[in-house]
Amino acid sequence: MLRAALFPLFLTFLMLSPVRAAFALENYRHGDLSAMTQAAVGALLQTSSLGTAYRSYASARPLGLALGFDVGVDLTAVGTSDEFVQALRQAGVVQTIPRDLPLPRFQLRKGLPGGFDAGISYVGYAGNRVLGFEGQWAWLQREELGLFSALRLSYTRAELFFMWTNTFKVESVFSKRLFWLVDPFVGTALVSANGALEVPLGGS
Repeated sequence: MLRAALFPLFLTFLMLSPVRAAFALENYRHGDLSAMTQAAVGALLQTSSLGTAYRSYASARPLGLALGFDVGVDLTAVGTSDEFVQALRQAGVVQTIPRDLPLPRFQLRKGLPGGFDAGISYVGYAGNRVLGFEGQWAWLQREELGLFSALRLSYTRAELFFMWTNTFKVESVFSKRLFWLVDPFVGTALVSANGALEVPLGGS
């Protein structure tokens, strides 16, 4: 019972530090966003959309229905380009901006009939949030050879600081089971995104 009671506290501790680091800019006071150039706006939205896009970290092998649950926490390092840093400076950010922003997320995936899986991911802190959804269909299942291929669709809604983005991704994934719990995979993806800056009335 003690171990079970301490686990949520331990998980919270593991999540809290990188979440606070990832959203360390939430208290800054930005300047006149209406004066930002289109290139600066594009740099902000591109980093936000690609950096927060749903990442499954799962192979093409379907979860199935016997147990069919996959619960975990993933941690992604979102790189900040020079253009992204310069855009934040143009927006009036004066804090130190790290080269890599850690983005942890809770993830839950569930196996469905017919080789389908569905997943959801979420992280939120101090008014910022990233919510993602995933659907996967394993169209190739050669269990005897350990070969699997799947089509994966995902959507991510990110609301960070003074911007929001919608990111859509289509992936083709191939995996080869080597032995118990080891399923290396490769894939390719097509990503489409849109977004905007939330400029308050008055332009600041």
